[in-house]
This record gives sequence, C-alpha cells and structure tokens, in this order.
Amino acid sequence: MTTLVNWCLALVLSVVVLGCGGGGKSGGGGGGPQGPKTPEEALAKLTPEDRQTFENWKLQVLKSCDATQAFNGRSGSDIHDMGIDPAALLHKNSLSMVVKGPQGEMAFLGRTTGYSGESQSKFEYTVTVNGDSYTVQAEAKRNGSNCQVFLFGQKVYESVIARTMNVDSYWQPGTQAKSSIGRVSLKEYRGSEFAELKGHRFFEPLHDLQMALQESLPMIAGQLGLSREEAEKYFRLATEPGIESVRMIGWHNSLWMNSEYPQLVAPTEMLVELVRGASGNFALEWHRRAPRVQYGSVVNTSDSGSYKWVAKFRISSLENQPEQMNFALESVAYQGLVAFENSSASHCFQERVETLSRLDDSTARRDRVVPSVDEALTPCRALAQDLDQVVRENGRLKEVLATALAFVVPSRYADYAGWNEVLTEYALKVMRSGLHIQGELDPSGRVPVIQDVALNLEYLRAELTKVSGLQSALSETVYHMGLSWAYTGENVSPVHITRILMALERVVDVFPQSVESALWALAREPRSHEEELVFAEQMSVEYKAEALNTLNVARALDYPEWERETHNQILQKRPSLSELRQWGDRFRNLQHQFQAYPLLVSQRGALVGMVLQWLKTGEADEQQINWVLAGLNNSVDPFQKSTERLIQDLKRSFVQNRDAVAFAHSLTAEYKDLARAILAHSQAIGMERVGTELFESVLQDRLPIERLREMADTMAGASEFSTREKNRTGGDKDFYNDRYLKDLVKRAVKEGWSRQDFVTLEQITELGRLQSSCDSDTFYKGASSVAFCIGGDRFSRREGRYLDPRYGHVYGALALDFLTYMHRLKPEFDYSSVRGDLMSAFFSSFDMLWGKCELSVIQSRRAHLAQQMGQYLRETDTFKKWEWEKAIRETLDNCR
Repeated sequence: MTTLVNWCLALVLSVVVLGCGGGGKSGGGGGGPQGPKTPEEALAKLTPEDRQTFENWKLQVLKSCDATQAFNGRSGSDIHDMGIDPAALLHKNSLSMVVKGPQGEMAFLGRTTGYSGESQSKFEYTVTVNGDSYTVQAEAKRNGSNCQVFLFGQKVYESVIARTMNVDSYWQPGTQAKSSIGRVSLKEYRGSEFAELKGHRFFEPLHDLQMALQESLPMIAGQLGLSREEAEKYFRLATEPGIESVRMIGWHNSLWMNSEYPQLVAPTEMLVELVRGASGNFALEWHRRAPRVQYGSVVNTSDSGSYKWVAKFRISSLENQPEQMNFALESVAYQGLVAFENSSASHCFQERVETLSRLDDSTARRDRVVPSVDEALTPCRALAQDLDQVVRENGRLKEVLATALAFVVPSRYADYAGWNEVLTEYALKVMRSGLHIQGELDPSGRVPVIQDVALNLEYLRAELTKVSGLQSALSETVYHMGLSWAYTGENVSPVHITRILMALERVVDVFPQSVESALWALAREPRSHEEELVFAEQMSVEYKAEALNTLNVARALDYPEWERETHNQILQKRPSLSELRQWGDRFRNLQHQFQAYPLLVSQRGALVGMVLQWLKTGEADEQQINWVLAGLNNSVDPFQKSTERLIQDLKRSFVQNRDAVAFAHSLTAEYKDLARAILAHSQAIGMERVGTELFESVLQDRLPIERLREMADTMAGASEFSTREKNRTGGDKDFYNDRYLKDLVKRAVKEGWSRQDFVTLEQITELGRLQSSCDSDTFYKGASSVAFCIGGDRFSRREGRYLDPRYGHVYGALALDFLTYMHRLKPEFDYSSVRGDLMSAFFSSFDMLWGKCELSVIQSRRAHLAQQMGQYLRETDTFKKWEWEKAIRETLDNCR
C-alpha cells in the first residue's frame, strides 16, 4: 500500500488555522452519513505516521491547543498560547506531583494558572490511499484552559493547558539553613498539664531549607524534557513555602502544628526542660503532602502518602541573655514516602481539640470557640488523604463536638468558629433518625448550646406532627429557625413557638415561599413580625382562592414578576383582597387583549410589565396601547431581536419611541422579504453579521425600503459572485483567492455595489488575465486574485474608479471590446505594437482610460476606437497599418 500525504500550507486567519485540501472527499466530516461515528473510527482514518504524531503530541508536557501542532507536529512563532499539560506532566513524572532529581532533590509542584478567553484552530490535509483520496479534518477548541481536539467532528482528546504551574517548595540534600534567634517564654495554664512555648523559631530554618527554588528549575527541566528557558517561563516559584504538619518528638510529643497555626503546645515538663536547660538537642518530625489532583482521568496516584523528614535542632541560650534562644538546625534526614494513617491523623485532630479547648481556665465561659474547626484540622491534614471525610466516617468529629463547644455561652456575639455548622449537621441527622440530640451528642448534659439545640429542635419535632403542611414542605427551615435561636441565646417560649407554627400552617399551601421567608426572619427576630403572623392567622379562604387565580393568570401571561414580587411576599407586603381582585382583573383584561396579537406570545411577559407601568403612570391609554401592540405584532416576525429591544425602550419611554412603533406598522411584506434575502445571502458569503445586525436593529435604524433594495442587490450580487468564484477555482479551497474574495466582498457591502458591479469586475479581470504578471493559473484562478493583481483599489465606486456610477459600467463593456481585439491580434505574445498599446492604456498606472471624459464622450470614443480597430485589422498594407496604429494611439490618449 502506498500512502501519499499532501501537506499544505496553513494560513492563519483571525486565530483560525485552516488547512487546504487537494480536492479529495471530506472523509464524511463530523455529521455526514459516511463520516466516523466514534472517536475510535476517526483515529482509524489516520495513517500510522499521523497517528503517531498525534500520540506524541498528547504526551508533550509543553504544548498548545492547536490542531496543526497536534497532527502536523509543527511548532514555531505562529503557535500561540503554549502552556503546560498537567496530565502529560503526570504521565511523564510517574503519576506524581513531586519531581525527583538524581541527587535526591524534590520539587513539590502545586496549583496551575489558567488561560482566559477562547481560541479555535482547524487543520485539513488530503490523504491518498490506494488511489482513494479523502480530506482529514482536525479542529482544536480552547475555552479558558480546557482544550478539546476533534477529528472528523469526533472528540479524540480533552485536557487542560495551563499558562503556568507553581513550584511550592524544593528539598535539596545538603542545603544549609540559617540559625534563628527568638525571645522565648513559657506560658503555663492552670489546671492543664500542657503549656505553650511562645516565640519559638523552629519554622524559620525549615523555611530556609525549601527556599532554594531557583535551583529547582534546571532539575525540573531535565526530568521533564524541557529547556531551562521553558522551565523558567512556565513554572512559577512560591514566595513562601508553607510548613505542613510538624511536631516536636521526644519522650513526649508536642501537638502537631504548621505555618498557619504555629502554636507549640506540649506537656509542661517537656517545655520546662527546654527553656530552663539553657541548651539541648531536640528533634522535629515534619510531613509534607503533595496536592491531590486529577486532570481528566489522570490522577497522581504515586503520591499516596506524606513525605517525611526528621529535623534535629540544637537549642541554646545566648550569653547574658537567657530569654534569647538560638534555634540551630543541625541535620535533616529524609525518611521517605510514608503511607497515610487515618488513625494517626484522627488522633492528631482529636488531641488538638481536647488540648487547645482546655488551655484556658476550664471554668471560664467564652464568646469564642477555641480551636476553630479549621485550626483543629489543618495541622493534621498532611497525615491523611482527606481528613475531613475521615473524621466524619470514623466518628471522631462527632466525639469531640461536645468538648469543642463545652465552654461557649450562646449569644448573638458568640463566635462558634465553624462548630455551629458541625452541630447543625449532626443535629439534623438526629432529627431525621427520630433519636434524641442530647443522648447522641452530649450524654452528660454539660454543654449549654447543645442543650438549647436539643430543647428547641425536639419541641419543634413534636409540634410539626400537628402541622402537616409545614412538616412536608418546610421542616428543615423550621429546624434551622430553632437552631438559630439556640445559637443566639434566644429563649422562645413554647406558646410562641406553637403560635408561629399554627399561623404559618394556615397559609403554607398557597404561599410556601412567603412562609419560608417569614421563618428565616423569625429565626433572626423571633419576637418581631407580629403583623405577618396576624395576617396569616386572619387570612380567609376567599383571599387564598383569589390569590391563586391571580397567580395562574399571571403565569399564563408569562409575567413572573407578579409571583416573585407579590405572591411570594404576600405575608411581607399584605395586599388587601380588593387589591388582589384589581390585579386579577387587570391580568384577565390583558389576557383577552393579547388574543388579538398571536405573534406576541413569546413577548407577553415583557409587554405585561410595560403596559402595567403605562397604566400606572398614565403615559398611555387603552387606544395607544392597542396601537403599540399592533405595531409590535407586525414587526416581531421576522424582527424578534429588534422588537425585543423596542419593548425595553418603550418601558423607559412611550413618547420617545413613537416613531419606532410607527415604523413597525409600516413594515410591508416586500420589506420583510428583502431583509430575509439579505440575511440568507450574508450567511452564504460568510458575512452573517451584516444580516443579523439588520434584523437586530431594523426598528432602531429604520432604513427606507430603497436602501434595503440596494442592500439586497448588493448581497445577492456578492453571493452570486462568490458562487462563480468557487466554480472558477474548481470547488477547491483556494486560500490565495479566498483572501482577496473576502476583501472584495467587504468593500462591496460597504460601498453598496450592484449586481452589475460584480459583472463589470469579472469582465475587466478577464482582460487582466492577459497581462503577463497576472496570467498564472496557479495563483490567479479566481477573478478576486486577478483584481488585486491588477490593482485592488481600482475596483471601487469611488470617483475615478472602474465602478464609479458616473461611468455606467462602461469599463466592463470596454473590457469585452478589448478582449475581442486582443484575441484577433496576432501574435498573442507581441506587446510591442497595438496589443501593448491597448493593455497599457486600459491598465495605466497613472490614470483611468478616458477617465477625465464625460460618459457620452467615452461612449463616442469607444465607438470610434471600434471603427479604427476594424480598419486596422482589415488593412493589409504595412505602411497604412502604421498610420492606423498612430491613430489608435491618439484615440487612446484622448481626454487624458
């Protein structure tokens, strides 16, 4: 089997890269009946060489979301938005976010910085296999940093292309860390066996160990197959590498700590020895976890543990300054990657909660919970894959809940530091299970906030059994109301609670959203909102029925504002029954009114708001409203977008938009047909925006029908011209000609060419093909490329150009005359005599042939030249032919 791959030059046009084909079949594209239906089928149509190119591109750490690069392997200055493919990086780096060097170095990679915006690229090329040709169609689309690659319309690849990736920290054996001096003090707590070492300087030397980030780049480049320059460009260095999960170890251990929560808490006797011993050796256990990431289906499974070091410090007092201590890091030993231990991580969390919550006087009552949920968890997170989930699943979070909340006094000023969310989570679970909160969360009954939560929620649970509507629709919201009272220290009496539930039960069936809003408001202020409760208690069946009827009519009119602004706030706004009836009557009248305007169905919601506003302000009466609706009904098909714009303008002012409504009334069938034709032709020539802008602004611009006729003629001429150009180029993609075709069509639309203008251009370019500089069948297949070879600026309706309306397309007729003359003159390659005179005159570099003459004079000269050429061609006497040549030159020079 022989395979011929005809790669063609790609032309970058407005960030879209288009490949050119050799006239072969498309291979079915993405949706044709012969096209591949699955990604596997699409990839199977690639040659082995091309498939390998694509697979190699997928594995490149550094790439662009570019179709040409993916399937041609091309790279260079015209490839934009290069970045890191994290999935490819993980494959290259053994599914790890830690890049390891040959000397034991380790660079911990972190988060990525993404691209914004969008880009799209296409690449096409022709493949011939055993005489059968088809076009391979590839496309790449980038939305932000998400990159998708399509082959024959089938998605064959998806990944992330990041602008940069962080290097969070770098470990290099043998790195020397500076010593750090700190003024330390020991804080002991009454009633606690733990103390806190204030002012310690353990973390500064550990920071120094990780700060040699610049040295990480050559190692990263070498391990990932990048250049040093590429590594410097696409990897960003952290300014402050964090310290994760550290504790002092010895005959007793300290609590775990980290950079965010560096509080060093340990058994008192251990810290006393450190401070009072003047000098000594101490060790720290230090863990760092690589971030858990997933890019597509690729996960860094090799980082299934934490990286562990043991750091040894020499701590000594400064001479004559015993309160100043020097923390000297003497050695660091890397212990390897250790498996996550959920039990150790859970114990770390539990120990921090139990110890830190009791550091202050155990009899004190606090306005803030210590530690916060985050403070308890964060220093332990390097020890488990997902500690938040672990402590929920093994029950540790529930176990420490009472300990954490033991000393907080519920009030509006209490800071629960995240523990109220935990209590809410478990309390609601207990409510759903039918168990008792105190027995599940605080068996000893010693935590005030849990006791309050239990009293409120269990009373509410009992009362909800008496109010089935609230129980089925809003029980969770009712419980949240009780929780809010418990957290803020609100002592709400059972009588008031029962009244709230009974009052809201009466209206929840019709007004559930308003009842929910009332419950949240009562959660904040349980003794306020008396008017809402009274209104609910006194609401009649008739009122509810009228509210439902009005709501149904408003929905039928597609007017959601009524439901949102009034019905769902009925308890808050409390309109009277007569007001409800008035609104219902208005909506029913509008419903009847709109029946006369069936084309406005999709606009009814916006129109209702407009009409109601006018009736409220008196800006328009019923007769004027009907006039407006009739005009909009006439314009909405086919000018929906423009009609929607007018409706918005009318909402702001009826008076200022009377002219637009009058114009909407004036739209005739011819006007609409012309607009549709303009849109269809604009789509055909790749200038859809011209048509859509007309449709979107027709009522705002209000172009006269004469202008639309001109536009329709222009767009039809451009469409027909484009079709003829395609036929001239044999149906192939001709990038050379297509570029000039697009420029010509843009100019034609801007200047308002007629159909005959395009014909005139074609007549002139046929003559232009006889110029030696424009006769290449390779580069000048179409009239557009020939036009620009002759001189693109000549083809314009501006004064003194070929299409100047004053000339009445005479230059097209002249071009046909000249073509006839040229074909009759022999030899065809002789431009030294009349042939040369004719071509030089028509395509003069300085001015137009007879361009300074009136049209009547040009027509006369044209006829005179025809007579002269006839005499010249019939003459056989050489000397007389010379005389005719002289006369012809004089005629051609006339009017210059």
